[in-house]
Amino acid sequence: MIKQIPQPPTKYWIGNVYELEPGNLLKSFERLKSLYGDIFRLTIFDKNLIVISSHELVNFVCDESKFDKIVTLVIEELRNVAHDGLFTAHTNETNWKLAHKILIPAFGPQAIRGMFPAMMDICSQLILRWERFAGEEIDVCDNFTRLTLDTIALCSFNYRFNNFYKDTMHRFVEAMVNTLIESGKRFQRFSIQNALMIRTARRYYADAAYVYHLCDEIIKERREHPIDVNDLLNRMIHGKDPETGYLLSDENIRYQIITFLVAGHETTSGLLSFTMYYLLKNPHALQKAREEADQYNEITVDKLSKLKYIDAVLKETLRLQPTAPFFTVQTKKPFGNGQRACIGRPFAWQESLLTIALILKHFHIEFVDPSYDLRFKQTLTIKPEDLKIRVRPRQRMEILLNPNIKRTEKSEEKNVHEINKENLQSMLILYGSNSGSCQSFAETLASEVLLYGYNATVATLDSSIGHLPSDRPIIIITASYEGKPCENAKQFVAYLETKPKLEINYAVFGAGHHDWVDTYQKIPTYIDEMFGQAGGKRIIERGAGDAAGDLFGSFESWKENLLQVLRKDTDGKNMTNDEKLSIEIVNVTRNLGQIRDFGTVLQNKILVEASEIGPMKRHIEIKLPKGQTYRSGDYLAVLPTNPIETVFRVLKQFQLNTNSQIKIASSTHTFFPTNSPMSAFDILSGYVELNQPISKRQIETLTTLCKDKNEQVNLTNLAGDAYEKEILDKRISILDILEMYRSCELIFSQYLRMLPSLHIRQYSISSSPLWNSEIVTLTYDVHCSPSLSGLG
Repeated sequence: MIKQIPQPPTKYWIGNVYELEPGNLLKSFERLKSLYGDIFRLTIFDKNLIVISSHELVNFVCDESKFDKIVTLVIEELRNVAHDGLFTAHTNETNWKLAHKILIPAFGPQAIRGMFPAMMDICSQLILRWERFAGEEIDVCDNFTRLTLDTIALCSFNYRFNNFYKDTMHRFVEAMVNTLIESGKRFQRFSIQNALMIRTARRYYADAAYVYHLCDEIIKERREHPIDVNDLLNRMIHGKDPETGYLLSDENIRYQIITFLVAGHETTSGLLSFTMYYLLKNPHALQKAREEADQYNEITVDKLSKLKYIDAVLKETLRLQPTAPFFTVQTKKPFGNGQRACIGRPFAWQESLLTIALILKHFHIEFVDPSYDLRFKQTLTIKPEDLKIRVRPRQRMEILLNPNIKRTEKSEEKNVHEINKENLQSMLILYGSNSGSCQSFAETLASEVLLYGYNATVATLDSSIGHLPSDRPIIIITASYEGKPCENAKQFVAYLETKPKLEINYAVFGAGHHDWVDTYQKIPTYIDEMFGQAGGKRIIERGAGDAAGDLFGSFESWKENLLQVLRKDTDGKNMTNDEKLSIEIVNVTRNLGQIRDFGTVLQNKILVEASEIGPMKRHIEIKLPKGQTYRSGDYLAVLPTNPIETVFRVLKQFQLNTNSQIKIASSTHTFFPTNSPMSAFDILSGYVELNQPISKRQIETLTTLCKDKNEQVNLTNLAGDAYEKEILDKRISILDILEMYRSCELIFSQYLRMLPSLHIRQYSISSSPLWNSEIVTLTYDVHCSPSLSGLG
């Protein structure tokens, strides 16, 4: 029996307008639900609206085989500003499909990890601001809005709003909020009313025009002054549809920038604000979260996956109070579901974990008004209204303003052309990847199997339909999305459904996210099982990596197992010599490199002496070389040198002197200068990271080189459960281990091969070219404290 959907009594012309409380739709809908049940109808002037609120009904309408997202009501009004951006576009619009394909890889696990330094940069600004305003009233929503807007702008477009350096926020924020509020009001009026409210419309479109102007300037600046970074803006400017080759227009890029600036900060700032509220209302949870953050001396990208309790706090906050409460498929999926789900979920989650962990690590937090109860304010999303806190530093502040930001560079292909491939066995590595992580894993594996006697071909799964070879190992590395294959694996999965007969040797590694319980590892598991049923033989058991945990560590472990099996299969034949570097000590006259340009240090002074409140702060002024300029928000890139004391320790360890000249030759790609003599001192000073913590694999290598049995046992323990506490937390380097375990017989070439290249450090320029276009200033902390290792 079909029942009529209930509806409150309507009034002529205006319908149910008076049922809705201006500025608080959520409260209105909750009241109407209590009166009319899980489904009811509303008429707002000339618009009809059906509201559903039960799990069963919401789950039903979110079945993408029956329903699709319809852009209507408030979202339709937002099209006046964002047009066919990802959030406001109709699913059948060409630009939605094009942008979705181009931008999905920008939010894969590897890309999000690469954004961590920029996230830390902005979060450190919030920590510093709160330190300076300790004891004073802090507006939580205001501060988190500054944080999230600055973060999405820097990570995605390399643009700095610098909201933490001003009393009032950037004009963009005001214009954006005005358009959101007015869009919410416009859908509650007759169309004729909107047309007659001329002054309001002028303000509305003037604010939109300012937003357009800023976005167009960002695009123009990037096109006129391109930079080699793999950020969202470069992907939108240069990214092509893999099938059609189409590019996004500058007009659509503008709308995508608006979408990401609005959606990328609104919801996350609300999540962080509600999290502060619920933690303060639940002191036991606050204490447990703080204890978890305190386990680590420093919050790094690798530590985030270990913050299980803080992760649970954020999820519980979203369950209790989703920031976009008018569309939540399931309480465990507050970012939506299906193809129109939030593309920036992993970005928001990494940012939120980092922010909460750093705040709890550095501050005691309390309500300004202990009797405060949750009240809402609403724009596109909802946030706590008038939530004010005070903070007190927990200890002497030693905030790292992220001096170790690594410049994002294109990864270079491994130079393996010098390796003789004539006698190598063949291998086929196939990947399915939307975000780029599985493709990166495939390419990494291809470069490493060369050392084990294999020449690997890397291709997509779809490219191999119907011709899987039986004369070589086939390695599959793929992910699944909502239980479906990646874009470049759909045809391959459909091919497997025909149940072909396959005589292959294969191994499968799958990437996924355990929050999607029902579909976790569904496609990798399916491929693995279908290969087995088709007659294939597994090389090793299927590997599984969880993007919510240590995805990269899981892949490394699986890869190590695979390489061990491959090594046994080749029986050591055709293996490339593991010694990549050969070093010759030569006697030549030292050739000084030519320095092309000099900068001049004009001033280097102390601003604030070190005290119990914080470290010393210094100010340095540098005159740029002739012809060089800069823009506000730029970094000054500095290639550092290792401490001279550390360099001398290495020289002593390997019985070299400062004048020792060496010539390096390599059969594979290397960052060292090759076939040209250089001093050992110069190489150790300016080419390698001497203080990088030693890895587990490197400890295992040193263990095999130890002659003393007791030292072997101790090193084995360090590579096990004690690794994080005794090595990572104390930042023990290879050199430290060699000095502590004297029986390790490591030669100099092996030592160099273990070291990563020295990275450029980027420092935020604190001056403006409007002050002086030829002089840059840096303002920085000086940290003077004992080495964490206790060795210096």
